Formats: sequence, structure tokens, C-alpha cells
Amino acid sequence: NCHSQASFKLILSEPHVNLKKKKEKMKKSTWLLIIGLFMFNNVYSQIGILDTERLQIKTFISEIKEKLGIPGLAVAIIKNKKVVYKDYLGFSNLEYKVPITKESLFRLHSLSKIFVSLGIFQLIESNKISLDDSISKYINDLPESWKKVKISNLLSHSSGLPDMREESLPVEEDARKKVYGGEKQFEHGTSVSYNQTNFWLLNRIIKNLNDGDFQGYIINQFQKESKVTFSNDDDIVENRVTEYQPGANNELKHHHFFIADYMYGAGGLTISLDDFIDWDLNLKQNKLISADSKNQMFKEFNYTTPVPYAFTNGWFILQVNNIPSYGFNGGGLVNYRYYPDKDLSIIWLTNGCSVRHNIDDITNTLFGYLDEELKDRTEDAQKEVYELFETGSSRKAVRKYKKLKHKYPFVNFENVLNSIGYYFLSQKKKEQAISIFILSTEEFPQSANTYDSLGEAYLENNELKLSLENYKKSLKLNPVNENAKMKIDLIKERLEND
Repeated sequence: NCHSQASFKLILSEPHVNLKKKKEKMKKSTWLLIIGLFMFNNVYSQIGILDTERLQIKTFISEIKEKLGIPGLAVAIIKNKKVVYKDYLGFSNLEYKVPITKESLFRLHSLSKIFVSLGIFQLIESNKISLDDSISKYINDLPESWKKVKISNLLSHSSGLPDMREESLPVEEDARKKVYGGEKQFEHGTSVSYNQTNFWLLNRIIKNLNDGDFQGYIINQFQKESKVTFSNDDDIVENRVTEYQPGANNELKHHHFFIADYMYGAGGLTISLDDFIDWDLNLKQNKLISADSKNQMFKEFNYTTPVPYAFTNGWFILQVNNIPSYGFNGGGLVNYRYYPDKDLSIIWLTNGCSVRHNIDDITNTLFGYLDEELKDRTEDAQKEVYELFETGSSRKAVRKYKKLKHKYPFVNFENVLNSIGYYFLSQKKKEQAISIFILSTEEFPQSANTYDSLGEAYLENNELKLSLENYKKSLKLNPVNENAKMKIDLIKERLEND
């Protein structure tokens, strides 16, 4: 390897009366050095990362920061319970050019939810609560149709309850009245719908079991000297980063996000990178909850119907090459992912961007640098499928696609086809987009999203009856598809006017 090649060289020019013995001695020492370096690198690769990997990671992070217009970031990679990479880049405040440092505090937004999940499992271990308990055991003012919803339904977003958006109403009583008057989306346990109401109720349950103290209970997961807190825009928090978001022309603008304190847990946590690292290590070493509880927390919920995405008891599941990772992202700004089978995790904290992006793509790439089995081949597959439909006829492209997909056994081709279809649609290549979306419905006939996308393409192409037909199929598969409901009403109105 590069280390052994650069670390020694044979010196044969030195005069010596016994040159043969000298050469034998050098030969022996050289091989000892080679073996020693090999053993060092082998051990180091198990407990850390190599210099080449470190350089790749640092280069990628610098490039992605520039490309996406990220003002400042803090990142850590923890492998085999060791911090093998940590870096701070950019500014926590652009106006005053305040740099990101180890003291910088980041708002976690929805990433706060995993700490609530862990808090629930601490209550389970204390025999104060059970996953199978009905929430009416702890909250006495619920609508009748809510009373049989279980703790596990809240954590897994399988409650089917109407959604309470945390930024909508500043007064809890107003929000309570509004959401209690809404209709359930589906019977609890049957399907999935990411929902802020679930964590409002978990907040209330934790308060009821901890003398009204939700914030202190969650913050107790961290070291006493930590600066972890819950905060809002109008709170003055020393060293908290300023957040930014893309403007109309991808210029950076201030991001003002308010979350009422009754919704803390759905969001609101503010943390430093080092405090997050400590929490990560304590989680892995079973200092926060037992190994059995952790396994239960990471167990996928058993939805009774097929679902487009899934949660465990409080964590989002994301698979690469059929290997599951667990975590959450918050506001498109921060991300935490953990591969238990690899004892590998990444903490990615930023304070904004000028280009919106899928934050999981960043952590996927970083994981790929660290482990060959975690290299996400989606981008390679996407490029090949795009070229098939860009350069050839749709009929030939479909035939070639059906052979090509076997080359990438773990790639999510529903997402691949969907993203390429929308790219062609954005380029006004409507016929190609429609061909790809038709293929997607054939490949994934149980996905509501595929029919929704095809319905949109037909609508863009002014084929109203075909659009209506596909939106109806989407709504049948996913009765809570609000976009499909809206588009169906719109198309019916246009057909009546025509």
C-alpha cells in the first residue's frame, strides 16, 4: 500500500566489508517493516480510517459545502465506538463572520424525535409505560375515536390521527381544539403517515409521568455539563448558529422557524456536535437503555398494509444494499444515521443551504467511503437508465432497462424512475416522462406514488381523462393522498367546463 512504499528504501551504496550479511540484515528488516505496516494498517482500518479515506471525505465535504451553499457545518464519523473523523467548516453567522467551532449549537428540528423515542424506552424500562398501552391511559381528554391508539402507533406514525403542524398555532388550547375536530386518516396500525400530532401526544404523556417536566426529562440523557437545551427563534442562546434558507434565486436568506413549546420533542432541541457524539457513544454502549430495549426501539413496526416507507418505534429506516440504518433528519439541515451491524454512525449538522437537496444522499456517500458494502449504486443506475431513455426509443429503452436492473440488485428503482421521469418533465420532454412513469406503474403496481406521478405527467400533457384515471388509482392505494384529491377535483372541474 501507499504507506509501505513511502516508508522505506534500500540503501546499497554504503561500503561494508560483509556486504552479503548487510543485505540479508536489510532484507529481513525490510520484510519486518512491510509486515508491521500491513498489520498496522489492518488494525487501523478496523478501528479508524485510512489517510486516503480521510482525504476523500474531507474533499467531498468541502466540495458539497461549496456546491450546496452551506454556510457552516459540523460533522463527525464514529466507527467501532471511536470518533474517527470530526471537522468544523464555515460560519455560524454570516453577517459577523462567526466561525463554526466546537461550541456551536445547532437546532435539530425533527431530528429531536429520536431523543423522545429513547426517553419513552427509558420509561418502559422503569415500568412506567408500555408500547401496547392505549394513550387514553395517560391522557383523559381524547376524542372517542382516538382512545384505542397505542404508544407504538405514535412512535411509528401509524396512528392515522389528523396532523397538527407545529408552526400553525402558538397557543396549545387552540391547537388542541383544532386537531381534535379533525378526521382520522386511517385506522391505527394499518398504514403510515408522518405526523406531528404523534409527538405532541408523547410530549403530554411524558409530562404526565414526570411532574409536568418534559424538557428536563429529555435533557437528562446528556452529560450534566452539556449545553443541550430546547429553544426557539426568540430565545437568546449563547453560541447558537444562525439559520439560512434558499431565496428565490438561490441566494441565502434568514430562516425563521418557530415551534411552540408544547410541540417540543417534535422539534426544538439545540445541541453541540460533541454533546451529540457523547450521546451516540452512550447509546452504543447501552448506557442510556439496555441492548434489548435498543433492539426493540429499532424493530420495524408491523403495518397491516403495504407502506411506501417505514418507521421503527421512533426512528426512520433507510436501507442501502439491503443493510438497514436508523436515524432521522431535521428540516433538511441536520442528519443522524446509524448502522448497528457496522457499528458506524454519522452526525451531520448544518445551519442552512442555498440549494435544496436530499440530505441522506450526503451521508450515503460518506458511508460509501468507509465501507465497500455501503456504497450506494443509485447514482450509477440512474445515469445508465437516463442514457437509455435519452438516446433510444422508449420501447427499446424499456427492454434494455429490464435487463439492466439486475445489475443493481439493491437499488430502489422506483425512486430512480421517478426522479428521471420528473427530470424529463422539467425539460418539457413529456413523451419520455410519460413512458418512464408508465414503466414505473408496471414495475411497482402497489405504489400510490407511481400513479400520482403518471397522473401529473398526463396532466402536463393535457390528457385529462388519463390523468384523472391515474390519480384515482393513486388515491385508492393511498386514501390520504391530499395531492391526488386536489388534482381530481381540479380535473373534474376542467372536464365539466370543456
